Amino acid sequence: MDMSNSQIVAVLGISAAMALASCTSSTPDDPACGPPHPTFHLEIDAQPGSVPEDVTITLVYGGGEETFRVGGNKSLKVLLCEARRGDLDGGLVDESRNESGNESGDGSDDGPADEPMGDPGPISSVYCDLWTNGAATVSVSAERYLGDSRHLEAELDPECGLIQMDVRITLVSVPK
Repeated sequence: MDMSNSQIVAVLGISAAMALASCTSSTPDDPACGPPHPTFHLEIDAQPGSVPEDVTITLVYGGGEETFRVGGNKSLKVLLCEARRGDLDGGLVDESRNESGNESGDGSDDGPADEPMGDPGPISSVYCDLWTNGAATVSVSAERYLGDSRHLEAELDPECGLIQMDVRITLVSVPK
């Protein structure tokens, strides 16, 4: 089948239009939009000093409610948090030890498993990814600290969907 120049130009024009449309697609799965990301990224710190061990983070969103506690529930689906330990000047304590005392759970023997691992250091911050796909309310509390509750509104990019929003909450201690 022979194509005329006008037919070739029309096919190329349609192809170019389709390529441009795919770059500005409103489908968040489009490669031009980047990999999937949480709706909110939350950082929690405390003034003065370290984040208390009893910090509780509760997330209420359209699909339900989840609560994070240090050392607590590991089966959360939407509220994914990590307590980072280290000195408060920015140095991180080695967190690669598992509960048995072995490095990274690789089975190597670093000493008796019942030997204490030592003080892992204070919690310098807690980082959470909130995969809410929309608005949410996050509440942070700890004993002897002022609680903080915030309603978070998701922002949309017309081409790629939800924009990741960064949120920072600083716990402030109350006098004894």
